[in-house]
Order: sequence, then C-alpha cells, then structure tokens
Amino acid sequence: RQYDIITYKLDSTGKQIWKSYYGGAGTQDAFICKTSDTSVYVGGVENTTSPYNKTANHMLIIKIDTSNGAVLKHNKINFGDTAGYDEMDGIVPEKDGIYCGGWAQVTGNVGDYEIVFLLLDYNLNILNKDYFGDTVSNHAEHQDGHIVVDSNYVYGAGLWDGNTLFNNIGDGRDILAKFNRDSLTFVDSVLFGPTLSVAGDKQNALGSAIDGKYIYVTGYANPTS
Repeated sequence: RQYDIITYKLDSTGKQIWKSYYGGAGTQDAFICKTSDTSVYVGGVENTTSPYNKTANHMLIIKIDTSNGAVLKHNKINFGDTAGYDEMDGIVPEKDGIYCGGWAQVTGNVGDYEIVFLLLDYNLNILNKDYFGDTVSNHAEHQDGHIVVDSNYVYGAGLWDGNTLFNNIGDGRDILAKFNRDSLTFVDSVLFGPTLSVAGDKQNALGSAIDGKYIYVTGYANPTS
C-alpha cells in the first residue's frame, strides 16, 4: 500500500479552513502534529522507494504555514543505517529549536531499534542528535510516547527491550526515560509492566503529557496473570 500525508486546519465548528498535502513516490505516514506561532510541524516517516518497503523508512518532518497550509519545508532524516526503519513520533517546538523523538535502526541489525532524539533549527537542520538503547542484544527500544520537554530535561515514553520476533513489541517493558535537554544524553528511567517472555506479551507506553509538576504516561501492558 502507498499513503500520502494530509493535514487539515478546522475552525471551532469543524469547518475546514485549508487542507495541506504532502506525498509523491513511495509512502508517507504522519504520527504527530504540533504548532508554533506561524507554523505547523508534522512528523512521521517517508519511504521514496516503490513498491513500499517498510524496512527502508526515514524520519520525516514537514513545516506548514498556519495561514494557508502551504508546505514551507520538509526534511527526510536518515538517523542510522541507510536501509533501516526510522520513525518520528514526538515534536516539541521551543525557543532554542524543535525537539523531536522517535526510534531508529541505528545499527545494521534487522529488528534492532533504539530510542532517538533530535534538536532541529527552524529551517529543519539538525543541531544535535543522540540515541539510547541496547545495541548488543538485538532487541528493540521504541520512543512512541510523544515527548515532553521542561527547562532541563526531555522525557520519552515507549518500549524497552522488545523481542524482534514479536514485531518489536513482545517481551519488553513500558519505559519512561529522562534525557538532558542540552545534550540529549540519558539521565535515568523507570520501567512499568511485567516481563512475561511468552507469545503475545505486548506492552508499550504510547502517550505522555506534562502539567508543570507531574508527568502523565498512558499506553498498555499485559496483566501480571
């Protein structure tokens, strides 16, 4: 299958103000949308090879004019292995740049993914990037939790130590991890959910939010039974 990205701007009654299109050869999927004063930032994946091959996706970020829906700029980012799967799941525009999070095939091992972070300028150029995960065991770490940022840290929620035999989501733990805002390096983390190591054991932290005092995390985990 092949997809393109459509972004809509609606008023408070649901009436469409504009519709913005991004696509072309290959497949483009969007997973996150955030706004700043004059722009909308849409993140996801892009694969320009046809037919669609999900093992060759790159991170994608699109900058859209909030006034008319015009695509101002886009950047397809290859974080690690050139033939690997890279996905952007979190975007937070800040004064010093755009913080982005997701997961990527940093090494050449099939199914071995790591939690990754980027800091971009407002022209979508990379200012800094780093990754975190277990690059030895050939297991999967995802950052699917739509990152949150405070004055000192970046927080990412997702999956730790997923088994590649179960589509990268089995046998792992939910994770909430903290990273330095200035360097994007790992600080500490907490794990949720049981480690059952049985077929169908799937868990992942898929959403996170911050209210200035607390962090909220949502997702799913197998019950301990």
